[in-house]
Amino acid sequence: MKELIAIALGGSLGAVTRFLVANGIYAVLGRSFPHGTLFVNVSGSFLMGLLTQLMLQRFAMAVEYRAAILVGFLGAYTTFSTFALETLYLFEEGCLLKAFLNIFLSAVLCLAGVRSGMGVNDLCQRCLSLARAWPSLCRYVARASRRLFAGYAGGIRVSADELHARVTGGRSYFAARRADDFVNLLAGV
Repeated sequence: MKELIAIALGGSLGAVTRFLVANGIYAVLGRSFPHGTLFVNVSGSFLMGLLTQLMLQRFAMAVEYRAAILVGFLGAYTTFSTFALETLYLFEEGCLLKAFLNIFLSAVLCLAGVRSGMGVNDLCQRCLSLARAWPSLCRYVARASRRLFAGYAGGIRVSADELHARVTGGRSYFAARRADDFVNLLAGV
């Protein structure tokens, strides 16, 4: 029962959103070609691909929320029945090129929209993985650099303090300390 209520609420929001988006596009581009329906179907397909991947792979959502968004909102937002009616009208008006163009663009762009949505999700997942790994990577590089430069400078074995003095170039202790703090901050140490 909760799922049905969620779908009904999502569907009402999707239908209103479709009406507003499509009519906004028709107001700008006119009604000689079904631009509004095409945009709604392509953007709905993109959202379907993106949100399906997010909800199934990334976020554990309750079934009611998934139903409200995917079945309710996007089901009412995308307008395949309107696409079919408008295409039929184009055929009846003798606008064969526009009718076939609408069929071709709707099919190809909606498929591309779903794939693009999934691709955006994959890219976001990779970026999040890199962001999570970044502090560890910085600490590793800082430790490796310290080990490398603490033992060798120009082929001559020197102590870490002597190397520090060479690197800071005679700056005051406090200026050198700020530089160390900055390196440690970047490395997440």
